[in-house]
Amino acid sequence: KVGVVEAIRDGQRFLKLRPNDRPVHLVVHAQQLSAPAVEKDHHEYASQLLGGRVSMMYETDPFPEIVKIRETAEHYCLNQGSVGEEGKGADSTGRSWWKPVTKNLTGAGHPCQKVMTGHSGGV
Repeated sequence: KVGVVEAIRDGQRFLKLRPNDRPVHLVVHAQQLSAPAVEKDHHEYASQLLGGRVSMMYETDPFPEIVKIRETAEHYCLNQGSVGEEGKGADSTGRSWWKPVTKNLTGAGHPCQKVMTGHSGGV
């Protein structure tokens, strides 16, 4: 099983060979932004992607590779159970999942590089 940290590292290694590959930069950035949620529950990955991580809101032209990733995530969510009015369903094990209706999460390409968690005190 490959975790989110391994996937990020793999993408970073690829970018050393092809540093100008913008779609891969966006995917790696989306993984970095999604890491805290996905580390807690790997089932959150598709919801993170559909929630705006690969929205391409900061790009002038859409990348076909990113569009395909979003379509795959959408297909994954739709096949986990029946989508209700609010986009919530359950998979075959009864686990709830959330298919976001809007893109509210910080998207890849945004200046924010990572989401930090675990600190409960003031900064």
